[in-house]
Amino acid sequence: MSLETTIEQIKKVFFAELKLARSSLDLENLKVKYLGKKGSLANLMGELKVCPSEERPRFGQLINNLKTEIASSLEAALFDFSSQEMIKKLEQDRLDITFPGKQVS
Repeated sequence: MSLETTIEQIKKVFFAELKLARSSLDLENLKVKYLGKKGSLANLMGELKVCPSEERPRFGQLINNLKTEIASSLEAALFDFSSQEMIKKLEQDRLDITFPGKQVS
């Protein structure tokens, strides 16, 4: 499998997994899986060593573009999830000040 095919495969799998994410914890796990020190993109960067020298700049740019796209997608999704989770928490923790208080004895 060529490096370009691998890049496209990783991109396709990432966006499929991003659609399945249901919480900010899921997003953090995706971030580690793809952008972490031992993640998929780090492995791709390591594969650049065996790539022909005339192809390295092009593949390096493709990998960096994918890395930027993944990071921005994760950031946007994390913002959405965190705001949804905040709204949910505020609704659960709502205090009705018109509700009668407890009798202290």
